[in-house]
Amino acid sequence: MPSRKGFKCLKMNILRELTQKYQGKYAEENLKSINSPLGKLNFQPQNSVLFIDDTKITISINVTTGAHLVGEPYRITLHLKSSVKPRLEIYPASFWNRFLYKNNKYITKKLAINYCFKTDEKLFLKFIKHKNFCKILEQDEVYIRLYPEKNQLVLTPKKGIENVNQFEHFLQLLKIIEKELVAF
Repeated sequence: MPSRKGFKCLKMNILRELTQKYQGKYAEENLKSINSPLGKLNFQPQNSVLFIDDTKITISINVTTGAHLVGEPYRITLHLKSSVKPRLEIYPASFWNRFLYKNNKYITKKLAINYCFKTDEKLFLKFIKHKNFCKILEQDEVYIRLYPEKNQLVLTPKKGIENVNQFEHFLQLLKIIEKELVAF
């Protein structure tokens, strides 16, 4: 496990690497410190704006070091070009959801146990027709939510972004969802 200092650099390098690869814009705020009852807490908000295939993607994180390593996870936001109306939430299932597991003939048992889908059934069926959609969800734990009032589709990986390849899988997942949302 990397040291706290190494942990901060690892996250910052991924954002810079993605910005460089996709020729985007990278920004970071000055390091901020506060004293809390638990000790000194340092944080540094960072973001990147990318344009990939004429789609605006923003990635943001609030890197935290010091007394405790908690902070905002990565947020990968795909900015939709047109407005969409359906409700969409995909998130890891809780213990209770797993306990109430019911067979779903459309998806694998692993996916049905590990995720909750809050969306229109017809839209759900369109998503799962894509092999890559199911494959990516089975590999990583992610939270996906549509904010229709802002035309934003937000993916938050539970364990961050480890490398460019993993980011490209997340991007592929967002593009599948975008395509089906626009067609719906």
